Amino acid sequence: MELVATLKGSGELKCLNPKSRFARNFIKNAQRQKRSPANGSRWRNAS
Repeated sequence: MELVATLKGSGELKCLNPKSRFARNFIKNAQRQKRSPANGSRWRNAS
């Protein structure tokens, strides 16, 4: 697996080590966000 990030300021591309803690957490969070509902229906009002 190759993980490439684009830096905000310069637009420069950086390769990340997919075995690093940061990359593992990033991938896990991205997968979690992909599974969550897009319209935010997970957070309903209690009224």
